[in-house]
Amino acid sequence: MANGHLNETLELFRQKKQKKLEEIRDLEYAIRQIELELGVEHIDISVAESIPSQADSVTAVLTQSPKRRGDVRGDEFFGLSQPEAARRYLKKVGQAVSVEEILAALKRGGCDVGGADPKKTLYISMVRDTRNFVKLPSGLMGLREFYGDRIIRAGEKVPKEKKSRNKQTARKNVKKQKKEPIADAKPME
Repeated sequence: MANGHLNETLELFRQKKQKKLEEIRDLEYAIRQIELELGVEHIDISVAESIPSQADSVTAVLTQSPKRRGDVRGDEFFGLSQPEAARRYLKKVGQAVSVEEILAALKRGGCDVGGADPKKTLYISMVRDTRNFVKLPSGLMGLREFYGDRIIRAGEKVPKEKKSRNKQTARKNVKKQKKEPIADAKPME
């Protein structure tokens, strides 16, 4: 009789354990998705990871995505200038990111980022290259090609609106009126 009760208790605890592991596995899956989106490498190895699940197969597909931010080969930016390597990385991820993230990716990719303050050095080189880079109000850096005609470079003239064109047309009409002879005027002798 005692063994039957212990077996039931053991089964009850195994079921509780399984439910807790499933909860942990779901949490781990959510954490991995967010880490992948942020480009953060997954370091934490928990008990739940040793249990196979459908979430693991989905995560495997996500980690093979070519646009994953953390996917930088060790030699991908070797021999490139900082702005060129940054441009290639931004093109790869397809969106604006922080200078810190760009710096980390360039270092992982073998780009020589020097200077007393590498972050500042990279930032200055990108800000000066207005043909390729745009600093967003949020502080993120993006490629000019991401934003098309929405960005106006420093020193460029703002495209004239219809009102200014109407003023030009009005000026031309005024010039034409001046050239026409006035009907009441007497001819000069």
